Formats: sequence, C-alpha cells, structure tokens
Amino acid sequence: MTKQHRAAKNTRTSRPERSPKPTQDRSTSSQQYTNNKPKGGQGHNNSFDRTANQMRQALELWQQWLSESNWYQLDRWLKNTLGRNKKYGKRDRLFYGDVLFNATRFGYWAALVIEGQQNKKLDKSDTALMADFIGQFAEQAPTATAIKSQLRLLALSSQGAEFLSLCQWRAKGDRTAVLPETLSHYTPSIQAILQLSEHNRLGQLAWHGIPVQYFADIEALSVVTHRADAADDFLAAQDTRPPLWLRLNHIDKKDTVFKELSEFYTVELDGAALSVVGERGIFGLECYKTGLVEIQDWASQQLALKVAATPGQKIWDTCAGGGGKTLAIAAPLGNKGAVWATDIREHKLNEVKRRAKQAHFYNIRTAPWEGKEAFRLPKEIARDGGFDWVLVDGPCSSSGTWRRNPDAKLRNLGEDLTALNELQLKLLTNASLSVKPGGKIVYGTCSIFECENNAIVQAFLSQNTGWRLDSAELMGCPDHNSDSLFAAVMTKIKPE
Repeated sequence: MTKQHRAAKNTRTSRPERSPKPTQDRSTSSQQYTNNKPKGGQGHNNSFDRTANQMRQALELWQQWLSESNWYQLDRWLKNTLGRNKKYGKRDRLFYGDVLFNATRFGYWAALVIEGQQNKKLDKSDTALMADFIGQFAEQAPTATAIKSQLRLLALSSQGAEFLSLCQWRAKGDRTAVLPETLSHYTPSIQAILQLSEHNRLGQLAWHGIPVQYFADIEALSVVTHRADAADDFLAAQDTRPPLWLRLNHIDKKDTVFKELSEFYTVELDGAALSVVGERGIFGLECYKTGLVEIQDWASQQLALKVAATPGQKIWDTCAGGGGKTLAIAAPLGNKGAVWATDIREHKLNEVKRRAKQAHFYNIRTAPWEGKEAFRLPKEIARDGGFDWVLVDGPCSSSGTWRRNPDAKLRNLGEDLTALNELQLKLLTNASLSVKPGGKIVYGTCSIFECENNAIVQAFLSQNTGWRLDSAELMGCPDHNSDSLFAAVMTKIKPE
C-alpha cells in the first residue's frame, strides 16, 4: 500500500504538542478585530496594535496558502511555512494556526455571508429564497478548484480582512454573540442563514461551514448509524476540534502515565485511550519520550482493536505509514508472534522501526509493498498458509477527519471518487490473498462516505467467494468526541 495516495488522510494532527481547547475557547475577543481601539492606557493600545498586525499577517498567510499551485494540507503547510521563518515564535505559530484553521472550518459559511450581504436583490427574510441562494452558490463552485479560486478572490478583495474576522467570530460558537461594530452590516445575512439552519438541512450545512455538495453523504449518516439525529450531531460536532487522544502502549504502566499526565492536563481514560486537555507540550513528557504512550485518535485506536490478535499470531498492517496502528496491534501481543508493517515509502518504514524500538516492541517487521499485486509472503508466514490477521487501512477522502483537519472538506469538494474507490477495492483484494483459511481481514477508512465504506466491502464480497462479513460499522463522531472511522471485519471461510 502506498501512502502517497493518502495525501488527504491524516488521523493525527501535525500539532500534537498541544491539546487544543475547543475552537470557540481559543478565539480572540471580537473587540480586537474592530477598527475602534479599545479605551485604556498605552498598554491597551500596544496590545491592540499587536493583534491588528497579527491579523494582517494572518491574512497574508491565508492568501499565500490559497495561492499555492497545489492545495497542501493546511497543518503541514503551516508547519513548513512558519518553521522556515525564525521571526515566528511559539505564540505567533499558535495564533496564526488558530486563525487559519478557523478560516477553513467556517470559511464556506463566511463566503456565503459576504456573498449574501452583497446581493441587494436577495430578500434575506425569505427562507425559501435563502435556500435557493445557497444552492446557487454551490453551483458556482462545484469543485475544489472552483471554491479555491472563489476563496482566493475573496481573500485578495477588500473583504479579505472581514472574512477572517467573521470566521473568528463564528468560532466562538455563541449564536447570540453580538457582532463587532465593523462586522455589524453582515447581521441580516448571518441571521438569515441561522434562521434557515433551524429547519432546513441546506441552511444547517451552511451554518456549520460544510459545502452543500455533501448533502446526500450527511443525510446517509442517519441510515448508516441507525440514529435519526446522527446527521444533526455530526454537523454540530464540526464546530469544534476533538481532544488530543493518546494510547497506552503498556497497560500495566497506566497508573504511572496517568499520574504524570494529571499534573498538566485534564485526563479521561477510556480503555487504553486517554483524552488530554491542556496547554503543555506532550513531546517533553517522560511517558512520551520513553514510549509508554503514543498519539492516536480514539477512532483510530478502535480500528486497531478490530484486529483482535492474540499472542503468537501473525499480523500484517498493509498501509502502515508511520506505524500508529502497527504499534496498537502489537501492544497486546507481549512481543509474541509477529507484526509485519508495509508501505511504499522507506522513510515511513524507518519511522515504524524507530517507534517500535522506543515502545519496546521487538516483534515488528517491515517491508515495502506497493499494493499492485499480492504480497510476497515471508517464509514463516507461507509455511502457515498466510497471516492470521490483515489490516487494510485504505486511502480515502478523509471526510471522517474534518473536525481535526477542516481544510479537507474544501480540498476534496465535489471530486469524483471513482478512481479512489477502484484503488480501495484493488488493495483490499490483493491483501486478501495473504490471509490464511480461517483468518480475518479488517478494512477501514477515515471516511463517512458510503461509496468508500460499505460499497467497497460489498463489491469485494461479490467478487471474491469464500468470505464472510462479520461486522461493519462507523465509529467515533457523532457518537464519540473523536474523528469518524469505518471498519469492516471479514473471515476467510475454511474449505470443508
């Protein structure tokens, strides 16, 4: 499996050194974004000037990101761009990260607000007309390329600064919050979208900053989860970022880890998963440096748990990347049996080796695999007739990670997933050839889209006889404060 097909997939944030508070808690007060300086002494003026300068710089960064020839994943782009310039300190990086993440989280909403307010012919008190306007707005930007061009033109216009300020206000999450004076002229447009959102799915999508091209996919959540309010809960969750989740590599060290984390964070334990909320960096903690914990989202941990291997069994993680799920699979084995991790990129396999050594797992093996054909089985695996377990954490649209990486909902807007679906089915099929009779394969994606999930599983089962579907489910958000992730478990039936 190649991770180069997974540019959009990233279940771990590239800013893991901090456990961010919910987005609305991190937004700067609306008073700072007005053109009227707050009353007070020289210190107040200096604070205002600093924030105003930061907002101007944030707008330049936003324009720069939108001007890239390739629309890079925002967290990685920020890390590279800010890291190259020594003038940006830690506080600056956090500030610009928050502003730009808010812009991607609520940018679609802000663009609708500005466009709606400029449309003098639009009767904003007529909800039916507002729904039509939102639909027409979507038709103007049906693809990622189109919405990128639209956002870039807006960023370069006289409304660019107001766009970012609107997103900062929206990030507060308080529907009753008063707009700053400099944004008050947008009140009719904002109120019209808010009113529509109370009884109309299009309005609801718009209010939460979700392009309406995803209407059918969001509606399908209620069917997939067997919950009538699943779509409502999923959309509401998009307003905030999930907490930082850690995984215990050694459950017997739970008390030691919990004691250290509790000094700096609010900690909640969920099996081997720990959610931590606080401002201190994780990388400097002893439990992280010694490999007692790993950074991994709750839903991602649940996928690894679907590989219910026992000590002595042999497992293959086909799409290992940096090895997060590889280590999660190896943890309960007690260094008995073997876990093979494959990827097309050598530097990722080196990362797997480093992390395995740090976590004191000595039964992890690595090898390259591109996914174009069956894996050449190691001799010990071939003697057993194949692996006991195989995990295919397939390439996907990353729609399940919108809360953590909200730019993904813009970068993949309205794209045809046919080629990606073909790749997903091919990887699953080729990986299945390495499962022993009676063994199991787990197929997962960090996607909420049925075309990437159950549709792929059903296509595989229809084309490959001798397999049985044991379970299939969407895990995480909206039922849990995490990413969303699909998992299906299938068994290779033993011949009679």
